[in-house]
Amino acid sequence: MSRKVKIFLILSGLIPLLSLFSSPPDPILLIYSFFVFAFLFRHRLVKFVKRIPLRSSVKFTLLVIAAGLIAECLAWLGNYLSRSENPALLHPQLIPDLILGIGVYLGYAVAWIIILRYYRFSLLSVFISAGFLGILIEGNFDMSYWPLISIIKNLIADPVTSISMSAYLFIVYGSLMGLGYLLVEEEFYDNDSKKSNRWIKYPIAIVSMFVGAWIFSIVVGLIVKSLGLIPEPKPIWEHPFF
Repeated sequence: MSRKVKIFLILSGLIPLLSLFSSPPDPILLIYSFFVFAFLFRHRLVKFVKRIPLRSSVKFTLLVIAAGLIAECLAWLGNYLSRSENPALLHPQLIPDLILGIGVYLGYAVAWIIILRYYRFSLLSVFISAGFLGILIEGNFDMSYWPLISIIKNLIADPVTSISMSAYLFIVYGSLMGLGYLLVEEEFYDNDSKKSNRWIKYPIAIVSMFVGAWIFSIVVGLIVKSLGLIPEPKPIWEHPFF
């Protein structure tokens, strides 16, 4: 990595810190800062992960879930600080939100484990695929919250807002999956000629992630709700954690 590229990455990773000084603060973009930090120290972190005596698929799954839960914490904090009446979360309270989030991120991981058996994906292509997924599905599968609708409506009337919203979602989701993949990329990515590298891999990845998250979120949701682990939603500022 050249010195100029490293400086660019460091500066870009510091930009999300500015969002902490907005009113209200929006900490979710810090997931990109975490991604940049992990990328810059990638070689050391990869050596550590390789020494973990688990299968690559298991390590990848745990990393994706961990990255996803970090993102959920940041998103929850932003909604809490803004006292959002209708937070764009799986649940207004943090602990139930994290429990339900396990289903979503487990679904992402399982989808990618299957995809990577047939297609070659570099870290960049995983970032791109997840980024476009974020633009398409943010809003926890509720059509009324899908930002894609706002993006399309504003594309002509307010292109700056439309592009900014798209870039925001692209960076958040791309960073999330990038964090999960970059430490095990060498264990999955190879030049096996039997694996396809055609452009069709991108829509397949996007659809697979959506389906995987949808299925596993339902399954995990049914299990934890039957166990009484998910309380009725309450105002986030009155009941922050449970």
